[in-house]
Amino acid sequence: MTLSLVWDSVRDHFFRPESLERVALMRRFDRRKEQWFQVELMWLLDRLTRCGQVSRWEPEHKYVDFRIDVAGLSAVVELKTAVCGRDSKGVLWKPCQYGKGECAEGVRQLGAAPPPRYLVVFGWPGVSDPALTIVDWNEMLEAVRSKTAKPGINFVREPERTSGGELSVGIFQVP
Repeated sequence: MTLSLVWDSVRDHFFRPESLERVALMRRFDRRKEQWFQVELMWLLDRLTRCGQVSRWEPEHKYVDFRIDVAGLSAVVELKTAVCGRDSKGVLWKPCQYGKGECAEGVRQLGAAPPPRYLVVFGWPGVSDPALTIVDWNEMLEAVRSKTAKPGINFVREPERTSGGELSVGIFQVP
């Protein structure tokens, strides 16, 4: 299994109806629970390891959320969440704010580890806001690049989202 297939498994797992129900609940109550995504990813990686598709993984590897070994390659992963839109207090959170803030912090955390390094961002709109688009993701990417002074950061592939836009996933490769 390659890392690309791991990313496919991440998308498939988090885009399942039962996962989206939990995301909808967090969205309805204006919660952003990164830990839930981490635990779900732990469950998924454990399952992929038992099936032989991932050689090994470990949570909280040094300063990042995960280390994943696949086909002789060891990659580190930092996970972040972003609710883009208005929160329950009416404050507007734009993708660029997450890019300059939490995503840039994730890139700094990854900086101490050798490549390959990945920042996985789960994003969803506020309760009454439209779904995140590629324009929103590009805004976040540009903010990360400018804040970290790492122009080589790029998407592994175009960010994907559910058909209803309840959740989207952006995977950044950090050089």
